[in-house]
Amino acid sequence: MGGLLLFLGLIVVPFLLWSIFDPKSQWQVLSSWKYRNPEANEPSEAAYAMTRIGGVVGLVVLVVVGYKMVQADRKYRELTPPASSASITSPLDSRACGSCRYPAGKRHDPHTRSVFTPTRQPR
Repeated sequence: MGGLLLFLGLIVVPFLLWSIFDPKSQWQVLSSWKYRNPEANEPSEAAYAMTRIGGVVGLVVLVVVGYKMVQADRKYRELTPPASSASITSPLDSRACGSCRYPAGKRHDPHTRSVFTPTRQPR
């Protein structure tokens, strides 16, 4: 999530602010190169006003969605217990279980928490 917010903050927000404060400059830099005679194809003042409105709406939506994402991430982090390094063991480690610490020689099913002693298969 941090990468997405960084991308939006560094790339999208400046373009939205540019469209709000100077849509004419934005059109000249981004779109005027398409036309042989850019002055004749320049958008009207109404088009620039719509560009400003679109920039404001986009910025508001971006702020609201970003706020909701941060709130959801905080709520998720509150509900998820932190994993301590002491409880993390390899699944192949037969000395002890990472979640309940049963001693060696005892195995358990982590889903049901039932403990059983492994039996040897006859050869």
